[in-house]
Amino acid sequence: DAPIIKIQSMLRSLQDSSPQQLPAQLIENVMAMLRSSELYNPGSNNLTEDPEALGFMDGLMEGRGTRPSVTGDTVLSHRESTVAFNSGTYPMQTLPTLIKENLNKRKEWDYDILELERLSSHRPLFYLGFDILVEFGILNLFKIEETTLRNWLGLIESHYRTSNTYHNSTHAADVLQASAYFCRSQCMENFLDPTDFLALLIASICHDIDHPGRTNAFLCNVGHELAIMYNDSAVLENHHSATTFKVTCQSPEAKNVNIFQNLEPENFKLIRKSVISMILATDMTQHFEHYNKFLAVNLKCGSSEDGGEDGSSTPVSQENKSLILRMAIKCADISNPSRNISLATAWAHRIVLEYRDQIAEEKSKKLPLSLPPFDDVPKSQVLFVNLFAMELLSTYYDFLEFGHLTDQLNETFVYWDSFNKNNPYPHALTLPTYSS
Repeated sequence: DAPIIKIQSMLRSLQDSSPQQLPAQLIENVMAMLRSSELYNPGSNNLTEDPEALGFMDGLMEGRGTRPSVTGDTVLSHRESTVAFNSGTYPMQTLPTLIKENLNKRKEWDYDILELERLSSHRPLFYLGFDILVEFGILNLFKIEETTLRNWLGLIESHYRTSNTYHNSTHAADVLQASAYFCRSQCMENFLDPTDFLALLIASICHDIDHPGRTNAFLCNVGHELAIMYNDSAVLENHHSATTFKVTCQSPEAKNVNIFQNLEPENFKLIRKSVISMILATDMTQHFEHYNKFLAVNLKCGSSEDGGEDGSSTPVSQENKSLILRMAIKCADISNPSRNISLATAWAHRIVLEYRDQIAEEKSKKLPLSLPPFDDVPKSQVLFVNLFAMELLSTYYDFLEFGHLTDQLNETFVYWDSFNKNNPYPHALTLPTYSS
């Protein structure tokens, strides 16, 4: 457990002790942990003592062997294919029958977003986004017309790069669908209001906008202009949140696409703050902090109040509401391992191909390798679930009382863990050859 969780346990032990018999060593241990600079990071366990697991964790959280570039001249031009945006060209009343049938299943956890990607010619975010945002009342709450919403979704999707095998608008639509699924739970309704839901859905739509198909570590290693702009700190997440509001509020089409234009200034300020907070929470370097903070507050589904160990409660704080939202987008962002095996496999292949493409470029340019090799797809999924997804997802699913999602997570994990030398993985992936 992380130090903050251990501290809670120690303090509970103190509560059970007589004031005259407080163990001095216990107090000393608490004070030592409070002085730790890694208050929310987990201690060592069997996984983090495994060199391969350590390399995997380091690669996804911070990057391996990072160093400043001596040239800073990498241009990601080969990644910049996007969906064309044409204002006002999406008639929602005349949707093709197959798209309508697909969207009618959007409330199911096993919803096939990859089918919508095919049916919509790589515009799933536009179609799914419209249905979900209308479902959650954006037209009335934001006082906007359908045309404005359609234009905004089209413009946002046009800033996602179709050349990315994983970080494209289909991934954004997948995260949106998962977030909406969470929002329909009674637990979320107990704690959050309709504006909170819309902030989460907007953050989900925009959380990877203009993603270059490269990691933060890669951008820092090559001295990319975004890394310089954001001081090597949460580079992509800062870029995504800034781009969200720049595109929405400052683009030449802003009058016709700005979904926030009719909000009161104070309401816009609150929503903007919430959206930025959620997008920044998708930075994997903060993964364990958000997870352990959520564990520490000990929220219960049955009430819109913060619960204590003694059964006492107080009205839910704004910070705890924000924590619920940050956990929601984090879980939606990495929810692929808890989808059915068919969807989980497709997403695993996509992320591995994108990472392998980065590794190929790093080798081509003699850059330090900032990711593990991903030679073994099942092993990479087992490590990812063990190190990041299992605890985070199962904890949040327990909070939502969505035990069926935890069951699916376990079933998909067993599938990945079943492959070995005697039962080899049957799907081969071609290692891409990077070309500048």
